Amino acid sequence: MLNVKIGARILKTGVAVGLALYISRFLGLEPIIFAGIAATVTVQPSLYRSWQNSLQQIQANVVGAIVGVVLAVLLGTEPYVIALGVIVATSLNIQLKFNKSIPLAMVTVLAIMSSPSDNFWEIATDRFLLIFIGVASSILINIFIPPHYEKRLRKQLFDIQDNIALNLRFMVETDREIHHVRADLEQLAKRVSELKELYTLHREENRYKYHKVFPRTRKLVVFRSMVHTCEEGLDLLRLLEKHHDVLQADETARQLVGTELEKLASFQERVFLKYAGKLTPHLANHEDAAYDEPILPVEKGIAAFKDNETLFVHVLPVLFKIHDYREQVEELNRTVEQYYKFHNQTAT
Repeated sequence: MLNVKIGARILKTGVAVGLALYISRFLGLEPIIFAGIAATVTVQPSLYRSWQNSLQQIQANVVGAIVGVVLAVLLGTEPYVIALGVIVATSLNIQLKFNKSIPLAMVTVLAIMSSPSDNFWEIATDRFLLIFIGVASSILINIFIPPHYEKRLRKQLFDIQDNIALNLRFMVETDREIHHVRADLEQLAKRVSELKELYTLHREENRYKYHKVFPRTRKLVVFRSMVHTCEEGLDLLRLLEKHHDVLQADETARQLVGTELEKLASFQERVFLKYAGKLTPHLANHEDAAYDEPILPVEKGIAAFKDNETLFVHVLPVLFKIHDYREQVEELNRTVEQYYKFHNQTAT
């Protein structure tokens, strides 16, 4: 049995098409299908992108209309002329840097150049208006049905954090095969890429919300730091994968790196749980201060492997990266603490 999921983007596209069709029918414009097609190709994932692209879409629509009318008047509406119109409109839009609106320009060319020769100007004008109605409908949908990305972003952040923490703990295990490690990291890289796009959409969504501006801005700062932490975590895992065989071959190196990774994973988990409200902020407990020890990982590595140049070359970059990632998690921890400090101050 098919497991069909209808997301918000799909739903908004359907509503935008329906709105465009009803407006076109109300105004008596035909064929209304062109308005539906225009709405389909111009729906954007956020209101910010709708406004950002609206002028470009209108200009692309005008370019397509001019090309269609000129070629139809001069050369007729034979299939080869229509094909030429698509080529010319596409080239002009590329020159004008309207790349994102090329599909709309192509729809406009096809709509106008397929107009019957009888009453050509009247029909071409109607079809130009139909395309404009489709564009306007796609913008209106994002105004009245704004997207909500925060819940998805938060879930994605915590899922990826769990995945990173798990991989940190088991990366240097002797019974873990390298091809499984690489497959896991490839999948994780795709999810981090999706996470960055999701954060960008959430940030854009907040540009047009004017209530509680400062709390939402501070939350965005936390989310941005979390996304950056996930990126740094992926970079650390990739470096560990690169030196995987060497770390597994030497027991001293494996234990040293494994111990540091375990502490790092635990610290990272506590910071995310703190943001989720499952741990009390402002606590100087021993886990949060796990790295407040006199000997840092890099110093331990230098002391342990200074006489083994081959192993030293492999272990030291890993320990430096662990140190960098630890600093990133500490920065995230401070950001979360500041967020709750501000939150408590505004609540009192």
